[in-house]
Amino acid sequence: MSDSIQVYNSEGDFCYYTTHPFNDYNGDGISLTNRFAELREEYQKSGKTILDMKTYSNSGFNHVTQQQEKEREFGIEVEWVW
Repeated sequence: MSDSIQVYNSEGDFCYYTTHPFNDYNGDGISLTNRFAELREEYQKSGKTILDMKTYSNSGFNHVTQQQEKEREFGIEVEWVW
């Protein structure tokens, strides 16, 4: 995992959720598949069990104010346990 990526952690009832922004994604399936594989390997090496992995997308658009308040973000969310 790159040091420049900010990772968000959240704790659920019995699991953790970590997001990994992947804003360099260019739409090809190969780089996304490779990133999933890299994350699986990182989590396994650190002794974590992955329950689920999925992509997420946040447009950054606030529909109430009708303004683009944040930059778009695309990434992978990992649900995991120790």
